[in-house]
Amino acid sequence: MISELVDSATILPGLEATTKGAALKELLQAALAADVFPKKRAAGLKKKLTEREAMGSTGLGNGVAVPHFKHNDVEQSSVVVARAADGIEWQAIDGGPVTIMFLV
Repeated sequence: MISELVDSATILPGLEATTKGAALKELLQAALAADVFPKKRAAGLKKKLTEREAMGSTGLGNGVAVPHFKHNDVEQSSVVVARAADGIEWQAIDGGPVTIMFLV
């Protein structure tokens, strides 16, 4: 299962976003571009991702965040890996900026 996620990963080596909200949007757009889920469901999936992040930050510390959500319209697990060189404020557990994100 992990090998399937890595093989199909979408990688964004230079995220343009400078805020958490913009980063989530950019990650979701990358997943859309990779045909991870139907484009007609994008608004509902963005809502699920935002709701999940509102429950508690997915910033794990040490510069890493793992935003994630589960939705019936997503038939197969996938991952988008992104890097933000300057770091993004994410309300991470250690209070530090996030430079690596894994959207699952």
